[in-house]
Amino acid sequence: MRAVARLSLVVLLVLHACADPTVPRIEGPPLVLVGQWSSVRPAPIVQVHLHLLPTGKVLSWGRTGDPQVWDPATGAFTPVPAPSLLFCAGHDFLPDGRLLVAGGHISDLHGLANTNVFDPVAGVWQVEPAMAAGRWYPTNTTLPNGEVLTLAGTDETGANVTIPETGRWTTLARNAVIRIYHQTSLLLPDGQVLNTGSGGAPSIGAVDELNYELYSPPYLFNGPRPTITGATPAAVAYGQTLVVTTPGGAAVTKVTLIRCRFSVPPNDYLASTAVPPRFGRDL
Repeated sequence: MRAVARLSLVVLLVLHACADPTVPRIEGPPLVLVGQWSSVRPAPIVQVHLHLLPTGKVLSWGRTGDPQVWDPATGAFTPVPAPSLLFCAGHDFLPDGRLLVAGGHISDLHGLANTNVFDPVAGVWQVEPAMAAGRWYPTNTTLPNGEVLTLAGTDETGANVTIPETGRWTTLARNAVIRIYHQTSLLLPDGQVLNTGSGGAPSIGAVDELNYELYSPPYLFNGPRPTITGATPAAVAYGQTLVVTTPGGAAVTKVTLIRCRFSVPPNDYLASTAVPPRFGRDL
């Protein structure tokens, strides 16, 4: 009987402790520190490529199935069939908010020459002139002048492609190192493009490239560069006026603001924004 009484007493003490508001409870970290995941929600495709559109919606596509536009407000997916298979294409946003997609998928190592542009406002694809050669796994980089530089990858025959192309399309200077897989490019503050990486797949000829190259686009050879005079602030707040002075202001027709960028193949993220200059007496 004593054992039963002791056990009852222990149970009563435990129950009392659970009900007593003065006894601290051991719980998980607060949401303000760790956040919270939603429930697992269905998607119509395996979403490999993701793009946050200027509309606030998300464009995605994968290896199979139609590209989809997802609305975060409703959770609804809307199919937006593409003119060609976009898997393993290169893509980057144009300054006007449209998404340019270069290349695409025939089979592993075999790429399309197709060029497609997605209009996020109209929600439709536009077919543009094809590239000089198909590309599988290229990298796109939007340049300050609004053109898109497409580099590397493999072509529709499986041969290595190293000729960069841009715009509608123009063949540019050839780079020295063949970068066909997991290579990447990034626009630098001085207008050059850093091209590096590739490797991790020796079975397809993608050996590890412990090197990099710098590409100088044609605009860097179009006469002397403007000289900025006076001091410029290290940071500019929203709504603040930024004044940049140059003695050659009369020849300036466009100013491009370039945000800090990051690159993961096959994309260079954060497109440049072109701003028409307002000329003042300081120019």
